[in-house]
Amino acid sequence: MPGSSTCQNVGTEATGSCDPEIGPVCGCDGVTYANQCDAYENGTGARYGAACPLPIGSYCSTTTLTSCGVGEYCEVAVCGDTTGFCEAMPDLAKCTGPAEIVCGCDNGVYDSHCAAAANGTSVRDLGSCPPLPSGPCSSQADCGGETYANLVTCVPATCSSPEGTCQPVGQGCNILLVITDVYDVCGCDGQTYSDPCASRNAGVVVAHKGDCTASPDGGASL
Repeated sequence: MPGSSTCQNVGTEATGSCDPEIGPVCGCDGVTYANQCDAYENGTGARYGAACPLPIGSYCSTTTLTSCGVGEYCEVAVCGDTTGFCEAMPDLAKCTGPAEIVCGCDNGVYDSHCAAAANGTSVRDLGSCPPLPSGPCSSQADCGGETYANLVTCVPATCSSPEGTCQPVGQGCNILLVITDVYDVCGCDGQTYSDPCASRNAGVVVAHKGDCTASPDGGASL
């Protein structure tokens, strides 16, 4: 399967040049189609990977890295919101004006709202970021609530335990970062996930690293 984002030649399912299982896809005409064959049936080629990026001002999902276009980010009103609006990421070098320290939703400290936007993050609050929630927990509410869900999560001591500790979310689960540490994990639901982020996105706590058929090599940490 080609891995580039270039448009493929128009074909038909009958000739085997499209795959009805691959989708959604972005057509060469800029329209999102359910799958390759749907795009081809409408007389256009398709890019592999995902639906077409959304234009500035469109509703977007914070759980999808490619929800907005290149050079844009999904701005939210409150950290933890799953939907927002696509906004342009300004050129950091062009961010001028008086400094006003802000804390980003990624827990980064920036010297202005413009600088936060240039780094693809919305603003949590004015001033430096407070320490991340920590300590014992029985739910996400004890770890800062949903506004901190992309940074800290309540991890039970064991899959059956009602109590746990607030732990930083693994890097692969931070939508503002690139996944650099990918490994299979076994969820507490008995299903194997491709990485801790996939497990978390499904709302499942990680039981241990590795396939569910393998012996546990650690705890429930991300």
